[in-house]
Parts: sequence; structure tokens; C-alpha cells
Amino acid sequence: MIDIRSLGASSSRRCQRPRGTITALWFVEQIVDGLVECGMTPELAVRGYRAIWYYTAGEIVVRVTAARRRTDDDRPTYREFVFADLDPSELPRLAQVADHWAPLTAEDTYLDGLRALVDGLLAAGRPAR
Repeated sequence: MIDIRSLGASSSRRCQRPRGTITALWFVEQIVDGLVECGMTPELAVRGYRAIWYYTAGEIVVRVTAARRRTDDDRPTYREFVFADLDPSELPRLAQVADHWAPLTAEDTYLDGLRALVDGLLAAGRPAR
């Protein structure tokens, strides 16, 4: 048996919240509240918040990585190299857009994607009438 008191925290010492924890939650509250106001249960709204946050965090990571790549290196990317020689019989749709893939994927479509995500979350989270 493990005595949890031996793992470091003294029972006499109170756990303290890091500074800013509560103030950083205002945007989470806004998103969850908005989803609840649109008819979702609080539990589904939390799941919806997670989907929105993961979508947003992913967008940030992709944008930062792409921007860093463009400023650090002027050589063609691996994707540009691969897309330059796509076989239309194997990948017909990608071959069709290969020559303008870079500008298409550089477009700022965050709000369009976010709207589609929220619309889908709300449609899935509404009770049947």
C-alpha cells in the first residue's frame, strides 16, 4: 500500500491556485455559455468547447509552422516537390488542384471552418422536435 502523504504534498499545506487561472477561463465560459444558449446541454457544450478549442489550436500550429517555414527557407517544400509530380490516375482530385495547392491552402478559411464546425455541433446537440 502507498501512503499518498509520502508523495510530497503535506496535508497541512494548502493547494494554491496559480495566478490568472480564473481570469483565463473567461473565454471558455463564453463559448460554453453560447452553446448552452443555443440549446445544448452543459455537458454537450463542454464537448463543443473542446472541439472548437482543438480546431483553433490546430489552426494556430499550422499557421505558425507554415510562416516559420516560409521565412526560414526559400527551397521548395516536400509537399511542393511531391505535388509537382502527382499521377492523375492515382490521385485525380489532388492532381487537378496540384498547381494551385499552395495558394489554396494559404487562404485564411478559419472563420468558414469555425462556422461549419459550430453549425454541426449545434445541429447534433439539439434535441429532436
